[in-house]
Amino acid sequence: MEPSQPQKQTQSTNATLMTVAQVIGTIITIIFHAGAAKLSYDKYGSIGWAILAFIFGSIYYPYYAFFVSGTTTGMLGGRRMKW
Repeated sequence: MEPSQPQKQTQSTNATLMTVAQVIGTIITIIFHAGAAKLSYDKYGSIGWAILAFIFGSIYYPYYAFFVSGTTTGMLGGRRMKW
């Protein structure tokens, strides 16, 4: 039994949507890791450390937040509230 035409069209549409979702996810991931590399380059001025931060971006962001960043304003930024 041959598949009907609407079934083929649905499979084609699903494949196209999956491809678009993968491309968008890849772009977001590259931007995320490029941000980690920029933070590293701005802090250390070394391309080598920036490349490592790009590769290990998901590890570098928490490391930067807890150990490298000198800010004490909190997670949302802005001024500290005075009691």
